Amino acid sequence: MYKHEEKKFTLKKRKNNLYLKKIVHHLNRLRSRMSQTRNEVVNTNTESEIRSGKVSKTLKKKNEFWRSYLEFIGLFQNSPEAMVYTDLNGIILETNKRFELLSGFGLREARGKYLKDLLDVNILQKNKNSHYFPGSEMKIKRKDGNNIYVSVSFASNLIEKEISGKILLLKDITNRKKNDDISNVLFNISRLASSNISLKELYPMIQQELHKIIDASNFFISLFDEEESKLRFCYHLDETGDKNKNSILFSNHQANNIFYYIFKTGKPLLLNYNKYKKMIRDGYFNSHDVITNKQIWLGVPLKIAEKPIGSIVLQNYTNPKLYSEKDIPLMEFVSQQIANAIEKKRAEKD
Repeated sequence: MYKHEEKKFTLKKRKNNLYLKKIVHHLNRLRSRMSQTRNEVVNTNTESEIRSGKVSKTLKKKNEFWRSYLEFIGLFQNSPEAMVYTDLNGIILETNKRFELLSGFGLREARGKYLKDLLDVNILQKNKNSHYFPGSEMKIKRKDGNNIYVSVSFASNLIEKEISGKILLLKDITNRKKNDDISNVLFNISRLASSNISLKELYPMIQQELHKIIDASNFFISLFDEEESKLRFCYHLDETGDKNKNSILFSNHQANNIFYYIFKTGKPLLLNYNKYKKMIRDGYFNSHDVITNKQIWLGVPLKIAEKPIGSIVLQNYTNPKLYSEKDIPLMEFVSQQIANAIEKKRAEKD
């Protein structure tokens, strides 16, 4: 699936590059006609020249110029991808609507500003001496402060072999990059499960891999012990301090904790402060910890053949918007590979 998506992306990038070349061609032709028309207007001064019909020829070329101008504007503004036109110093002269959708910056906000300052990256620093650039990938910052990944294609606007500006085409590839990162994490976890490391060594490596695709600064794994009918912490990473890694969380009949609730229901759980307090009031679980309205929790069950074997919980103490509903499918997907890796190591241990 991922190879197919990569092939589609490569074909799309080639189409974007051809589109970019077409726009530059129209712009160069436009500049050439503009210069030619200006010269002819200047040279058309005498009454005899007017009578000879040179004025009508000039007017005809003016019409051709405006037609080229409109073609260029149409290609630029109606591009299926975000486009920016800058001068040699990287100051923005024009943008299209797609650029506003991509970056959040309208033309009035963008015009006159350095592109590198607007997007928080010096896009134009690469391949300065080439006339045309295939796409390169980089991270930019949107107006709302969020980072996204884009593929950037460049074309230099040449007038009489002199570069007068640059046209850039930006393609949002954030989802593709995220899918690539997820694929790498899943592969690495599978590789770790097949390596010679112990189960104890596996846990922190899982946390490190997971942290590449979602914030796992506070990371907890609990597993159910069927013989003792108890759920235990088997690994945790908590910035507030150490807990006893071998402590018993609760017995099978004690549904008094977020870890047990996720294990018992077999369902994911996203908790902010208000929902956490409500679930405590409704008797779903108890909590003796001091919590604030800055905290958020995201937990998913660990399952083998649809049977819960434990739970994973992520927590943050300072950013209540760090996790959202869209992170639940990601965690459920990755947790399958984590559960398989843990089960494989537990089987080796036995």
